[in-house]
Amino acid sequence: MTKNDLSQIYYLNREVRMWQQELERLECASVIKSPGVDGLPHGSGTESKVEKLAAEKEDIRIIIEGILKKIDLKRKEILEYINKIDDSYMRQVIYYRTVALMRWEKIADELGGSGDSHRKAYERFLINEKKRES
Repeated sequence: MTKNDLSQIYYLNREVRMWQQELERLECASVIKSPGVDGLPHGSGTESKVEKLAAEKEDIRIIIEGILKKIDLKRKEILEYINKIDDSYMRQVIYYRTVALMRWEKIADELGGSGDSHRKAYERFLINEKKRES
């Protein structure tokens, strides 16, 4: 498993937050428009602004749901990978970093030592794994 594979939960979570912010923006969007000053009738589309907004919000909810499913699948994949690692310390470091999404300093709070030492151990482990796979 590559470093990129292990970091996907983090980026998928960020993507969910992005879509949630967009959904929140749409929730707050005003669908009431001030009346026109020209007094002329406006085009009558088949879909109202309210319907368009509701459809757009539903599309975003579907996107979020899909990403959440991807996160769940990726989490299971990473947990399977972690369970195959012989070294208990590395299992903990990789779990905290990639599944629990902890910062290196927080990992250091959990395991002792410094965040930098855990980061370096993580990097070395992944480099050695890549060499072993080659």
